[in-house]
Amino acid sequence: MNNDRRKELDRALKLAEEAQSIIEDIKDQEEEAFENLGENFQNGERGEKIQAAVEALEEADDAVQTLMAALDQAKE
Repeated sequence: MNNDRRKELDRALKLAEEAQSIIEDIKDQEEEAFENLGENFQNGERGEKIQAAVEALEEADDAVQTLMAALDQAKE
């Protein structure tokens, strides 16, 4: 792989790292929002929606980690 393509992969990796950071921040905020709900709301529809969002964000984080590993591997 030439240097220009390697630099483009580095740029993609930085963007993925930024996306991962954003995802983690939002996930943390959602978890905090859930913890701040009363028990009735945690067990209700609102709590379920927050938990579903947290799970989706965890899956997104896993996907970004997989992407970053693949980008690193492609650079080798």
